[in-house]
Amino acid sequence: MRHTNYFFLIIPAVLALLLFGAAQSGLALIARSSESIQITADEVLEEDLYLAGNSISVEGTVTGNLYAAGKTVVVSGSVSGNVVVFAQKAVLSGRVGEGVKAFGQSVTVSGDVAGDVIVAGNTVYLDKAMKLDGDAIIAAQKWAADGPVRGEVLGAGRTVTISGPVNGDVRLAVSSLTIASTAHIGGNLMYVSQNEAAVQPGSRIDGSLSRRAPEFRERLKEIFPFLIVAGITAKIIGFLMAVVTGLAVMLFFPKWVWSATDSIAEKPGACVGWGALILFASPVAVLVAAFTVFGISLAVITLFVYLIAVYLSQIVAGALIGRLILGRKKTSENRGILFGAFVLGMFLIRLFRFIPVFGFFICVVAALFGLGTIVVTFAAYRKKVNQTAS
Repeated sequence: MRHTNYFFLIIPAVLALLLFGAAQSGLALIARSSESIQITADEVLEEDLYLAGNSISVEGTVTGNLYAAGKTVVVSGSVSGNVVVFAQKAVLSGRVGEGVKAFGQSVTVSGDVAGDVIVAGNTVYLDKAMKLDGDAIIAAQKWAADGPVRGEVLGAGRTVTISGPVNGDVRLAVSSLTIASTAHIGGNLMYVSQNEAAVQPGSRIDGSLSRRAPEFRERLKEIFPFLIVAGITAKIIGFLMAVVTGLAVMLFFPKWVWSATDSIAEKPGACVGWGALILFASPVAVLVAAFTVFGISLAVITLFVYLIAVYLSQIVAGALIGRLILGRKKTSENRGILFGAFVLGMFLIRLFRFIPVFGFFICVVAALFGLGTIVVTFAAYRKKVNQTAS
């Protein structure tokens, strides 16, 4: 029974392990974490490599997979397996034996990639120096494919430019598409857009060229008034459900709510750290689990627990905001005032959601603190119980 005390602390660790592909590559790995990480050109790492830091540079050789998360990630060395990168700025100029999966604000691929390139970000650039043997799958605000792609190009974006040779089909959903004079598409070009593509003289399309206008806009005009009413109604119902759930939690567990909000003030770093791990790792971990030996059952259970935790996190965030406004000491002395503080905090969170960009940021921060606080508070409670029992 003692091992179950740390169940909620073990879950994030397992999710992180699933996320980084340990199920596929075994337990042999090398992990490094620092403000600045550099793998020099003379280093040869014969295991999967996991890196987390502000600035990451990989110039050496990795015989396994490479997983890197940081503000700036530069990979100029050789990686025998897959490269998975989460970064604000990612530059991948080395040789990759399998595929590339990169997510960031700015992503540039200019090396040799034997597998597929899957990229999501704000700006994406496939350099002329790149050689891609597989497919390119891209979702970005603005992106360009200048390098040769042996497979197909599939993607979506606001502004897209194809300048290099593509052996297969090109299928896109775009606002603005340019086929440069240097482009050569060996298959068909099919795109969904309100605007005609700018096909420059000198470009070659061996297959057919077809455009389809989005159909949903006309239908959207017809049902727009209904969507407004339905959206407002859904917001009100969602707010009331959250309030009822929160009041029920505080009615039966008021001390836990007080402790949870106090934990954020006492351990903000730990709360944010655990919150980020659970919020961002869990969805990907569920997908990984569904296609590994762990099976669909674990994926469903994990997803269920994750959704419950995310929903409960807003209760903690709402109570914290309300207590900060009305005063932590005052709300801890009166349960009725605590209820009022929670309702005020929830109302403000819901109100902030209507503000573009800022509202999304507020929701993410609330979820980070809420999820992290649940873990930190539970760990502190179990530690106290164990000390009392011993």
